[in-house]
Amino acid sequence: MDHSTLNRNHPSHRYQQELIKTDLVNRTIRSIQRIILLYPLEFDIQFLPHSPPSVPVQEAIAQLYRDTVALYKNNNVHFDDHWHWNTAWRQALSFESLIELANNNTSTVINSFHKKSHNALNAIHEHGLERYMRWYPWRWFSDLVLVGSGGFSAVYAANISLIYDVPIGGQQLFGTTRRQVALKVVDEKILNEIIVQSRAFLALLFHGLTVCESTGDLLMIGTLADEGNLEQHIARPIEGGLDLGVVADIVTRLAFNLSSLHEEIGMCHRNIHPSNVLCSDDDFFLVDYRFSTASNEATQVTQSSKAHYGRIPYIAPEVRQGTYTEKSDVYSLGIIMWQLVSGVVFPSPEVIFDAPDVYRLEWVPGVPRWYQELTMACLEPRPENRPDAEVVGLIARKYAVSSPQLKLDEDWTAYVMRRREQCQSHRRRWLMSTQPINGEDSNGNTVSLISQTAASGKSNSSDAETEDEMMTASRVFTLRQLPLSESLINMPFHHRPFDEQHLALSMDGS
Repeated sequence: MDHSTLNRNHPSHRYQQELIKTDLVNRTIRSIQRIILLYPLEFDIQFLPHSPPSVPVQEAIAQLYRDTVALYKNNNVHFDDHWHWNTAWRQALSFESLIELANNNTSTVINSFHKKSHNALNAIHEHGLERYMRWYPWRWFSDLVLVGSGGFSAVYAANISLIYDVPIGGQQLFGTTRRQVALKVVDEKILNEIIVQSRAFLALLFHGLTVCESTGDLLMIGTLADEGNLEQHIARPIEGGLDLGVVADIVTRLAFNLSSLHEEIGMCHRNIHPSNVLCSDDDFFLVDYRFSTASNEATQVTQSSKAHYGRIPYIAPEVRQGTYTEKSDVYSLGIIMWQLVSGVVFPSPEVIFDAPDVYRLEWVPGVPRWYQELTMACLEPRPENRPDAEVVGLIARKYAVSSPQLKLDEDWTAYVMRRREQCQSHRRRWLMSTQPINGEDSNGNTVSLISQTAASGKSNSSDAETEDEMMTASRVFTLRQLPLSESLINMPFHHRPFDEQHLALSMDGS
């Protein structure tokens, strides 16, 4: 007998346990596939033969759940609803799994959907994304509401009831819990977003695909940003206090999100700013991959186009010379890191450069030295001196855990309130002094929307949203006309490659 397996910490035991867990997951997926074969219409799968089932699908799923829990228990493996049940269902509902059910005939699967969705589905197949794409039947969705539309894509808010959701809160049937999601119509313009998110394994943001049964539109299912974007988060009132732990957690999540993009699939985002970070359930997701480019091609694309799409001051200084690398994304992250502790929201470049001192980046009193140094490292003028995104995430997580929480620091709070008042006052003055944006009132008369807003100090929500979009929208800059934003940063740069040991030494003086 090999007694090493009796020692739970022995490598042989751990290896044996991993084999058992893998086998249990695969057995669960095969059992789910049998459910799909028995109830194809419940999953809107038309290419499989169907016949009247002997029991309702909820009963069959409930029995499978009980059997699965017992299977794990009999093998002395702790059962987790998320990892061993929900994740198994997602894998079983991947397009890769559907193709397997169609005897590995991809055309059979694609042709079973509405013709309008075929081009996008073929593109997904051509890019080898079947394993990342999960299928969600249209019948699972309800209460669709149009959130917005424009040049990018139409976006809807909706509820989804996952047929395999375990009952909670006294519910008796599987699949009765409603979850809020966002649905975005897929066309050629946003197929790149799906490709990037899928390959970067941003699964919490991107859930899968469905096809509208009436229009035939293919829709991407994502997390509904019920808490808005990070720009709105930064601008919130600070009555509840400032907490470095919360700030460090946001930085950690964004840095690892960016690291996944850089390391997993070798791409640069190329348009990072806080409006492109969605907030949902206390989590933060980097979005909008329309301009993402392979890292080894980003500089070539920038030089050949002689232009860049983005926002000031998030565009790194080297971009003006046509250079774009992963460190250029890190620079954008550094600007956001400073905003998180300063409370400053950046308007359009015309407003910024009208009074650059008002929007200048500098060290924030009351914020720990390690955070200031890490932020400054991301903003180093030379890209080779900046840390990688993964390093930023690891350091933020490390110090967030080891450092004491910093709440309601008087110097920090006073600084944020002062900077915000300066920015808001300047913005109001600038709006009053510039050409107004005209609109029409209810009687069809021409009125000045922005002048009215600035004069009154308040506005209705639609006018305010229009104004904010104008002030913070990304735009195309030719490299020759790209404003120089280095003058906005007043920090004691070290002008050397980043080294965490130097950061540790700086902690002695914090």
